[in-house]
Amino acid sequence: MFGDVEFLFNSGRDATAIYLSGFVIELMLQAKLFDRRLEPHMATLIYRSHDLDALMAECSVLENDLSSPVYAGVRASFMAIKSWSVRLRYNPKRPSRGDATVYRRHLNEVRNWLNGRI
Repeated sequence: MFGDVEFLFNSGRDATAIYLSGFVIELMLQAKLFDRRLEPHMATLIYRSHDLDALMAECSVLENDLSSPVYAGVRASFMAIKSWSVRLRYNPKRPSRGDATVYRRHLNEVRNWLNGRI
């Protein structure tokens, strides 16, 4: 799926790339939580939520890592992308190329960091 996001960014389809990229991070966090899916509140969070902040909050090991000064850059990047929402697809405002480039940098930092932990 991330290859599709990169293709969209490279094609100048920034709004669509940003929309799809949120699912990449969401699925990575849900994968980290999957072993806990039988806990009562986790099923709803894993299967019905698109809230990146709530998903990260349940990944205590990841959240603890983010609080370390070593990962200050990753924390800043997560803060920049955590407001992603599935409702982005209905927003008529499109990001500027500059905003999309900054978002893409944050996305890549978070994705690479998560890749080593899931």
